Amino acid sequence: MPTTRIIMLSLVCITLNVISFGLIRAYSEYSVQVFLGSQCLIILMIFLAGMLFKSDKASLEAEILDNLINGNLTNDKKPMNASEMERKLLNYQSNIRKVIAEVYGVARIAGSTGIYLSRDLSNIAQAADNITSSINYVASGNSEVANSVVKASENMTKIYEFTLGIKKQIEQIEESSKTTIHMVDEGSNALEIQNKSLSETIESFQKVKSVISDLKNRASEINSIVDSISNISKQINLLALNAAIEAARAGEAGRGFTVVASEVKKLAAESDSAATQVRKLIEKVNAGVDRSVEVIHLNSDSINEQEANLKNTEKSFVNINHAMNIVVSEIDEIFNKVRELTDFAENVNSDIGSISAVCQETAASSEEISAAIQENANSMGNLTERFNELTKKIEDISDELENYQYIKIAYNEYLESNFQLEVLKELIKRKLGFAAEGILVNNQEIFRMVAEGKADFSVSAMLPSCQALEMEYQGQLENLGLNLEGCMLGLVVPSYVKINSIAELSGKGSKFKNKIYSLQRRTNLGRMAGEVLESYELTGFTIEYNEEKAMLEALHRAIKSKEWIVITGWQPHSMFGIYDLKYLQDPRKVFGEEDHCATLVRHGLKQENRELYEIVKDFKLNMPVVNHALREITVNGISLEEAAVRYLDANTPYL
Repeated sequence: MPTTRIIMLSLVCITLNVISFGLIRAYSEYSVQVFLGSQCLIILMIFLAGMLFKSDKASLEAEILDNLINGNLTNDKKPMNASEMERKLLNYQSNIRKVIAEVYGVARIAGSTGIYLSRDLSNIAQAADNITSSINYVASGNSEVANSVVKASENMTKIYEFTLGIKKQIEQIEESSKTTIHMVDEGSNALEIQNKSLSETIESFQKVKSVISDLKNRASEINSIVDSISNISKQINLLALNAAIEAARAGEAGRGFTVVASEVKKLAAESDSAATQVRKLIEKVNAGVDRSVEVIHLNSDSINEQEANLKNTEKSFVNINHAMNIVVSEIDEIFNKVRELTDFAENVNSDIGSISAVCQETAASSEEISAAIQENANSMGNLTERFNELTKKIEDISDELENYQYIKIAYNEYLESNFQLEVLKELIKRKLGFAAEGILVNNQEIFRMVAEGKADFSVSAMLPSCQALEMEYQGQLENLGLNLEGCMLGLVVPSYVKINSIAELSGKGSKFKNKIYSLQRRTNLGRMAGEVLESYELTGFTIEYNEEKAMLEALHRAIKSKEWIVITGWQPHSMFGIYDLKYLQDPRKVFGEEDHCATLVRHGLKQENRELYEIVKDFKLNMPVVNHALREITVNGISLEEAAVRYLDANTPYL
């Protein structure tokens, strides 16, 4: 092939690539279509050029063109004596390989995102159906509630009226109770007067009883005197008899004495007769006095019984009065409660009316929401179908991109993963002369790609953090073990900070300006930082979420001023190659266990390419070297490729 035509063809291809890259940046949503279209156009031109210049197939240029046409981008050897055009074609092949790898990575992520998004949309649609069903049920329930509330309102009105009736009755009872208490008070006063009168009667009876007792005593004394008189009369009568006898003896001389004796005898008889009458009269008086005393005793007992009954009655009236006072107090309390109940019933009646209106409005709103959700569900269904179509197209594009032949290494966005990739690419090129490219995907897609055989291997899988993914794809890929140990997540402080565990942060918020600097909430570290505050009850701290750059700038300022600072950190990372830092111990394992980078290879790699398999199997890095390389990249600004070359040049066992 004439050199000038090759140069022209190369310039055209390069120009088309530049144009396609510009269009991709301008129209990122059509990046895959623009790229594929431009590459198809370039391949068509190369194919036509190959057809026009078949005579030069034996040359390296023809071989490169054939590889480009056939999608074989594996060869990365650059002969020392290669012409300028050959070098340009090889560079073009390398650029094409990189672009295809990048687009393939985007397609894989877009495909997996489409799959998961389609599932999410399906779940959302199903949830919308469930919500619609629930809302319909709620709407029906609200209608029933509204009807029930109307009935409850009617019942509440009756209760209110009944409560008013009870209130009036209690008011009447209260008036009757007050009247009764008044009557009880009057009865108590009457009893008090009667008690006083009875006391006076008892006192009079006591006086009469005393007088009669004295009378009986005087009668007894008189009776005693009468007995004395009677005895005297008998003695006088005896003396008169003796005097008469003596007078008779004296004869005529004693005749005058006889007359005196006779008169004395007569006087004694009259005295005895009078004493007898007095005695009979005294006996009658005594009998009357005894009957009076008996009657007085009987009346006294009756009066005493009346007095006791009166006292019991008075006591009963006191108890009645006390009981009535309690009843009145309870009636007052009941009346107050009934008044409150009446007010409450009135308010409830009003509230039930409001609730009824709200339930009716809610039922109507629920029907509207149900209709809106159903409409959204239909839109979601259409969106799901479109996503399925888009996912299918992306999968078709991925299938086309898979036809290009080169060693595919799945890796993620972290800088250490990029460094690992470049070291492996350079190592494979030096040892085997093969071209390898990285397919940039997320952690989940790393496992899926290797398991499906869409990537040859990966050295970026973090375990045990991604153990769930390893279990998901167990048996579909081969784990060759760790290639970088000591990977950690956690809270990091400068070494001069005089605490060693997260628990020791408690109570020291002021020393750290009450802040923990962290990556954004959307990252695992950001999420874990929030969990740390809760798990360790660090009430004196707030989390300042920001980009990595802002967090590292805050770390730099604090270390420069020897201030205390705590950030969310991970390694490998350049900060450990720049500053003297330490992790705070995490006994509650909020940040999990120490991780390592594991090497995953697809099934069949060992049989298809034993040399490549052995290179990957033996690949190991150590944390200090990686941290130093990352420092060189971020601080000194060397490229990833240059950092990889320096690493391999300094570690001859790999060569």
